[in-house]
Amino acid sequence: MSLLAVLLSAALGWMAWRCAREGYGRLLLAISDSPRGISPQAAEEFCRENFLVTYAIETQSTAEAHNFRLPVTLVGTNSYFAQILSYRLLSGGFFSAAAWKAENREAVLNAAAAFQLYGSYDVVGQSLRMDNAVWLVAGVLDDGDAEKPRIYAPASVTGGNADSLMVLLDDHLVNVDYAKNGLKELGVYEGNATVVHLAAAAAAFGQRLTVGLRGMLILLILLLLRRCGSFALRRLPHYREQMKQRYLREVLAANRKDLLKTALALAALLVGVVALGALALQILAICLGWPGQLPAGHDWAMGGFAGKLAWLHDWRPIGVATFAALVVVLGIIGALALCEA
Repeated sequence: MSLLAVLLSAALGWMAWRCAREGYGRLLLAISDSPRGISPQAAEEFCRENFLVTYAIETQSTAEAHNFRLPVTLVGTNSYFAQILSYRLLSGGFFSAAAWKAENREAVLNAAAAFQLYGSYDVVGQSLRMDNAVWLVAGVLDDGDAEKPRIYAPASVTGGNADSLMVLLDDHLVNVDYAKNGLKELGVYEGNATVVHLAAAAAAFGQRLTVGLRGMLILLILLLLRRCGSFALRRLPHYREQMKQRYLREVLAANRKDLLKTALALAALLVGVVALGALALQILAICLGWPGQLPAGHDWAMGGFAGKLAWLHDWRPIGVATFAALVVVLGIIGALALCEA
């Protein structure tokens, strides 16, 4: 059972690490319920005057290069897309805000599109045809999808309105409340949008590991308290008997080492009880923050950011199940250990 607890803790640790690697820790997702959507031009102006947001307007298209035609997902977005979603560029760069404003036909391919069209990631400066126009390849992006070819382009060229926004939070000014208030300028507010605090949902993976480790620590403290309490309870009747036959000074002189051990055991009991209380309060504070971190259903993980949100959506129930299994295992270990003679 102890080995199982260690394995479950390791699994929670891996999920926490992987979640941090996916870069959800500074993201807020706002899904608009308005049928008109969010204007890319308004979002671009908003970025210049407030804080960074991005969007993904997906359409199906066909890219052609070297007489090879490839069905692709064309994603209209802005110049902050890769920065906000923490996507790594394999070559070249993402199109700039100036290119967006000038409506330049610059395309950024994901790894799948680059490899299927050119057989290489070193394709910066190449051209391709898409939507009856010639596009210049500005860079190749690792968006985490090795199967589905995508091409990212300025929404000022591709057109359409966005149905959701991704907000880049920071540790200073742009917190959740500030972001929610600022998004009202784009017509996104509580009444007509679903706001998903991805950073809080991502933090829950690490918090489950923290709670699990604190649970292990509580178990160890309980075992220590059991030993200390058992030792003290065994010694106290002995001292009472001696007090009936001797003076206190004689009892202290005759049992100096035993009394010191008993005092240490009682001190450990006191410290242990305080530590248990502190750990219990910490666990309670963490657990109270979990409800409502992600809305019910899967609509929040659909749309233009589906690829980015796939890991969080798929692994969240696995993380909850792993944590529940760890709690059960720790409970069994604790019950068996405390019931031992």
